[in-house]
Amino acid sequence: METLVGQRAAHLQTVVAELRSATTDLRRSQQELEQRERELREEAVIVELLQEVGSVLAAELNLDALVQHAVDAATRLAGARRSAPSSTTSWARPGSRTCFT
Repeated sequence: METLVGQRAAHLQTVVAELRSATTDLRRSQQELEQRERELREEAVIVELLQEVGSVLAAELNLDALVQHAVDAATRLAGARRSAPSSTTSWARPGSRTCFT
């Protein structure tokens, strides 16, 4: 009888150790999934922005507006809050003093 109890106790200890290991693995997997989900959300935002910008740029005929849209999109992708005009000469129009950066 004592042998049977000892065997059952040993078996239960093994099962508990396996469950702890499985729990640790599940937590790690959950953390990895949560991280990947965050990454996919960020990528989805970028893809949506690129689609939006592509549509706007394809339809834009005004070069200054086109450059501004491109700079605004790059600014959003870079995570900046806003773009600021620079006093360098614009390549868009000879003699122009506004270049959006």
